[in-house]
Amino acid sequence: MIERFQGTMHAMIAKIVSENQRDWDNQLPAIAFAYRNSVQEATGFTPYYLMFGSEARIPADLIYVDPPEPESRDVSEYVTIQRERFQDAFQRTRQHLHMAATRRKRQYDLRARPQEFPIGCSVWFSSRANAQVVTTNGRVITKDRSPLPPGSTPLRILSKAPLDPEHGWSMWTS
Repeated sequence: MIERFQGTMHAMIAKIVSENQRDWDNQLPAIAFAYRNSVQEATGFTPYYLMFGSEARIPADLIYVDPPEPESRDVSEYVTIQRERFQDAFQRTRQHLHMAATRRKRQYDLRARPQEFPIGCSVWFSSRANAQVVTTNGRVITKDRSPLPPGSTPLRILSKAPLDPEHGWSMWTS
């Protein structure tokens, strides 16, 4: 998500920089406000709403929208209403994020191809999470770009295990 935010922020800044390259840093508060008040595809809410429990009021609201009637309620009632809003927003955000993750997985699976290694092939293996390593043309590449532990040696594939029908991956023991 951070990479997505940075890409969006970069695109927004680039639009201002192309117009006026001298004062783009003075425009950052307005850009951040615009971002915080834009409905995010993944959550279905604005970041402002998720933070404060209501949408931001901007000066244009005073011109184009009738101001809401002042509500007279005690503090405990206000807290209860806010808690309900946040709980509802939390549940709906979780649903939206789950749907977005499902969409991303479906898109990834369209391009992903299983990697097969022939019997007798040498491969590097690490049990650390997110650090699977393979050799490609004699080079060692890790997913998280961390160095291999000292004294690491490649393992040789001796046989292939059958696929687990439920999960679609090979069952193996060390």
